[in-house]
Amino acid sequence: MINIRLHASTILVFLILLLSLCSITQLCSATDPSNTFIHVAPLVHVANETGELFDIAINISNVHNLHSVEFRLSYNTSLLDAIEVVQGPFLPPPPLSSLMFEINESVGFVWMNISAVDSEPGRSGNGRVSSLSRLNHHPGPS
Repeated sequence: MINIRLHASTILVFLILLLSLCSITQLCSATDPSNTFIHVAPLVHVANETGELFDIAINISNVHNLHSVEFRLSYNTSLLDAIEVVQGPFLPPPPLSSLMFEINESVGFVWMNISAVDSEPGRSGNGRVSSLSRLNHHPGPS
């Protein structure tokens, strides 16, 4: 793990690095899948102190008949730690869905797959599929 010096003043952390949503796969039979997209909110977080905890939402928009969603989110491990991943309310909770995820802190990615069981109807519209509850800034030495 790399420690960096963080100033006590406001630190601007660009979560644009989180936009490297590599390997996004949306398994749905959409009428026009080109209008379906997945996005991170907020795009930017301004930290007021080192070690500050904050949440990031993974949202999906303009989807039709979604049964499963999978994503991989990369981040800079010298700035952030992934602490917890939770399923959002867009797809049904277990046991009406299955949830698989991996937090790989050494490489700096979170992978998640949420799949509704076959008997569940597909979901359409917009919503939060997941939250990365608490990405944490590494406190640096003074």
